[in-house]
Amino acid sequence: MSWTTRATAHIRQFPVSKTLQTLLILLTVAFTPNLVVAAAAPYHTTNFTIYAESAEVAKEVGDKAEYWRKELSQEWLGKEMQNWFRPCPIKVKVGRLGAGGVTTFSFDRGEVFGWNMQVQGTLERVLDSVLPHEITHTILACHFRRPLPRWADEGACTLIEHESEKSRQIKLLGEVLEQGDRIPLRQLFSMTEYPKDMHNVMKLYAEGYSVSDYLVQQGGPRKFLAFMELAHQENWDKALKTHYNIDNVESLEKYWTKWTVAGSPRLNDPEGTMVAENTQTPAVTAKPEPPIVRGQSPEQSAPAVAVRTTSTAKASRLDLMLPVLVREIEN
Repeated sequence: MSWTTRATAHIRQFPVSKTLQTLLILLTVAFTPNLVVAAAAPYHTTNFTIYAESAEVAKEVGDKAEYWRKELSQEWLGKEMQNWFRPCPIKVKVGRLGAGGVTTFSFDRGEVFGWNMQVQGTLERVLDSVLPHEITHTILACHFRRPLPRWADEGACTLIEHESEKSRQIKLLGEVLEQGDRIPLRQLFSMTEYPKDMHNVMKLYAEGYSVSDYLVQQGGPRKFLAFMELAHQENWDKALKTHYNIDNVESLEKYWTKWTVAGSPRLNDPEGTMVAENTQTPAVTAKPEPPIVRGQSPEQSAPAVAVRTTSTAKASRLDLMLPVLVREIEN
C-alpha cells in the first residue's frame, strides 16, 4: 500500500486548501507503521509490556497506560476491565515525530485477543493523546467483541485526547463543511472500512469525532455504547429514536450541522464525564433543538463479523499526525 501515491492522487482530484494539501503530503511520511525501537530492557506492568529507547520512558508510558486503561474502562463501561490473559506489547518511539499510533487485535467466536500497539510522537502527546486513544480502541473491542463502524470507533477514541488535538479536528471539519465536501451521515454510518483515499480518511476522522462528541455530550459514554449496540441489532434510526429522541439519521444530520456551524459549543455533559475533562475551555450550556418527527424506512445496520472466522482489526490513529505537522508549518 502506497500512501504517497494515494495522497498525491487525491490532491489532484479534490479542491482542498493549501495547508491541507501540505498536510496530506507530509502525512505520507509522518508515521512509520512498524516501529523499530532500539529498546532498553522492557518494562512490565500487569497488562502491558513496554519497549522504548530508555527505561525512564518505558516506565512512564507503562504506568500511564495502566492509568488510562483503568480510568477509561470505568468511564465507558462503569467498571474496571479484567486483566488480560497476555499483556499488550507497546512499542514507543519518542521524538519530534508526527504523533500517531496503531493497535491490532483479533476477534474469534466472541473473543478478542492478540493485542499489539505502536505509538510515536513527543512524549507529551504520546501520554495525553495517542496512548488514551489507542487504549480506548482496546476497551471498545473488549466490550463489543466485534469491529465497529469506523466513524464511531475513531470518533469515540478521539474524545479523550488533549484539547489542542480536538480543536484541530474541529478546524479540519470546518474546512470540509466550507467546501461542501462532507460525507453524508447515512453514508458515514455504513462505512465499516477506511476509505481508499486519504482525503476521505481525514473526513471520516473529523466527522466521526464531531458526531461522537455531539452524542456523548447528550447522554454520556454508556448511552453512546447502548446506542451503538441497538444500531447493530436493529438499525440507526431506531437507535437514535430510542436513546436520543432523534427520529432518524437525516434529522441527526440537521441538528449536528447547526451545532457545528455554531462552533460546536459545549452541551450539558453528564456529571463526571471524563471524556470532556481533557480540556481547558470553559463549558457553554446549550440545548439542541427538539427533533422533528419524520417517518423513515429502516436501514440495515453494519454487517456482523462471522463468529466462526478469525478477523483481525487494525485501529490506526492517522489524524493524530496532523497536529505536529501543523505546528511545523506554522513555525
